[in-house]
Amino acid sequence: MNKLFLYIWEVLKIVIVALLIVVPIRYFVFQPFFVRGQSMEPNFYNGDYLIVDEEQVWSRILKTDNI
Repeated sequence: MNKLFLYIWEVLKIVIVALLIVVPIRYFVFQPFFVRGQSMEPNFYNGDYLIVDEEQVWSRILKTDNI
């Protein structure tokens, strides 16, 4: 029983550390999006995968046609 508890504890520690690294990066550094619909044509099409640089969003330096 003790070995099982230690195994579960090790897995939980790994998951917690991974989440502490991934979640802030995903929400504050880069954020992935799928294009849905035709609103971004002719540059991006339905189903395209985009990775948005959140630094520009947070610092408000976005401009029209800034791709």
